[in-house]
Amino acid sequence: MLLAKLQLVSSELDHWDNGCTGEHSVNFWDLEFKAENEQKLVDEITSYFHVTVDHLQFNCCNEIGRIDVQLQTLNPFDDFQLSKNQFFEFKRGNIPAYLTTFSFQVFEQYHLI
Repeated sequence: MLLAKLQLVSSELDHWDNGCTGEHSVNFWDLEFKAENEQKLVDEITSYFHVTVDHLQFNCCNEIGRIDVQLQTLNPFDDFQLSKNQFFEFKRGNIPAYLTTFSFQVFEQYHLI
C-alpha cells in the first residue's frame, strides 16, 4: 500500500509576461492519498485535482518519492485550476493568477499481521 502525504502547499503570484513575482507563501494542509500501486495513486491524485498526469512532477528537486502538483489558480492555495476563460484573461494580463504547488511525499505502508 502506498501513502502520498501532503508536505506543503505554496502559492506564488504569477504574471504571464514576467513570471512569478518572488512573493512566496506556504500553507500546511492535512491531505493524503492511499492506493495499492503507483498507477492507482497517480489516478487518485489527478482525480482529486481534476488534472492530467502532465500537471505532476515526479522526484522533484531530486527527492525520491516526491510528487508535486502544479496548478495555475485564481486565488492563493486554491486546489483547482483556472477555467479556460480565466486562463485566457490571465494571459492577456487582465487578471492575476497564482502558481500553486502541492508537494507530496510517497511512503510505502506495511500492514502488520
